[in-house]
Amino acid sequence: RIGGEWLNIAEDAIVPVEKLREWDGTVPKGGWAGVAVWIDSAFSSKETSDRFCISLAGRSNDGRCYLIRQEFGRFDADERVRVTARFLADCAADESIGRVPSAYVQRTTPDIEFMNRANDALMRAGMRAAITAYPEKGSVPGKVERANSFADAIGNGQVYIMAEHREFRREASVFPHGQHDDVFDCGMGALMVLTEAMPSASLAKAVASQMVAADDDSERPDWMPDYSWLRE
Repeated sequence: RIGGEWLNIAEDAIVPVEKLREWDGTVPKGGWAGVAVWIDSAFSSKETSDRFCISLAGRSNDGRCYLIRQEFGRFDADERVRVTARFLADCAADESIGRVPSAYVQRTTPDIEFMNRANDALMRAGMRAAITAYPEKGSVPGKVERANSFADAIGNGQVYIMAEHREFRREASVFPHGQHDDVFDCGMGALMVLTEAMPSASLAKAVASQMVAADDDSERPDWMPDYSWLRE
């Protein structure tokens, strides 16, 4: 029973939700070592992925990962862009973050179309175009495979959520058997960006992008190591 709702959890449920740790929203000592946003733009033909969701996660200096904030719902195309711009602006206004964080979508044609519209809205609002297509959503493809990998981090006590993240917990508890999994998958995306290294196949591109960023003083994504020494 979670959040007042009885759930039929199969024996082969993947995520050990009982090992998700709760926190009260207090920023860890020393602040955030990194933050990341994942966006599920809801462009999918699958019945389990019909809601837009945007998630913010943070990593503490000791390597623990925290689900900070989520917003989700059924929005039309224009509303999804507005929700995204407002969400990222709120992040920049948060003193513990202080900037528009790097945000990611899947590398699919519909998600990239959404990314372009949202980045245009951000620039029109005077913010940087913070959204990029992540090379892969996790180092392994597929929701079930990603969840298996993510379950290890939960089992090791590295993942923290707040009491208000009831939908994330509920969907995680029945994954992959629930009617919906978009809120869990989106939160997992933001957390996994912070817990895994960039896929090796995309590392060279990341280095090149970072070196260009060093030239134009734009911000390096939070997940990317500093390779500026390569230019020296």
